[in-house]
Amino acid sequence: MMDASDLNRLKRYLIVFARGLLVAVCTYLITVAIGQRVIRHTFRTVYTATAQFQLLGHGAEVSDFNGDSAKLNSDDARKDLEMMESNAVLQPVLDRLNLAEIWGQGTRSHEPLSNEDALGRLRRSFWLAYRENNGVVLLTAQSNMAREASDIANALADSYRDGRDALQARMLDDTKNSLRQQIADQDQVIAARQNDLEKLRQSADTKLSLEATPSDDLDVQAFHEAERELTRQQSIAHLLQLRLEETEDEGTLRESPVRIITEAQVPHNVSDSHRGLRHALELVLAPLVALSVASSVEILFLLARASERVGN
Repeated sequence: MMDASDLNRLKRYLIVFARGLLVAVCTYLITVAIGQRVIRHTFRTVYTATAQFQLLGHGAEVSDFNGDSAKLNSDDARKDLEMMESNAVLQPVLDRLNLAEIWGQGTRSHEPLSNEDALGRLRRSFWLAYRENNGVVLLTAQSNMAREASDIANALADSYRDGRDALQARMLDDTKNSLRQQIADQDQVIAARQNDLEKLRQSADTKLSLEATPSDDLDVQAFHEAERELTRQQSIAHLLQLRLEETEDEGTLRESPVRIITEAQVPHNVSDSHRGLRHALELVLAPLVALSVASSVEILFLLARASERVGN
């Protein structure tokens, strides 16, 4: 049978064990809570969403986006896509989604990001992949929020299309204004030629009335040459007018140079490459840290008891 000293010793062991177990459990729970926040901050969850659109510019014969008959020049497409990173495309996206304020909430100051910082972050949040065989562009946006990733992808595609439409409209207006100016200049040339022809006619009539003889061959030749020049200039003016009418009709019928094929959907699965590592750290690191802290606390407790006994 166990005497009183053995029972006291067993009681102390049980108390030490219970205290160590309690410390281990509490430390584990605290470590898991803190560790998950640290790990998730270090390895952020990332969602990606992809929108698809097709480039139809430069007179390319683009068929259905699943076909093989598209003939869009890759160099032209690359130049067109450079517009995607311009402020003219990005700024409407920032304003539409209020990203500067939303992203600012994630900072320590909780103040909206400056416009320059927001533009820089937006530029880093997406990338493009161009399929040369059919002119299709894959626009992929990423964010730590699923809805935001799809909203950014769709807003960028819409803003790029609107920008290209506006650019096409400006180019069309410039062409029409240039044609109108050429027609106005040509009208002045025609008026001058008509004036020259009228002077030659008046000169010929004067000679006929004074001399009562036909004008010489030189006068006749100059008169006919002036008539031919007037006809040529009138033909040029007519062609310019036809070109202006065609351009105006073309503006009403021209298709947008960007066709949205599919909108980005809200992703349901994370897309980050660190997902496996994050889970491994959460499952392994937290218990190890908890046990280490608990063991350290218990060792310190035992050392304190030992020191107390030596002192006594």
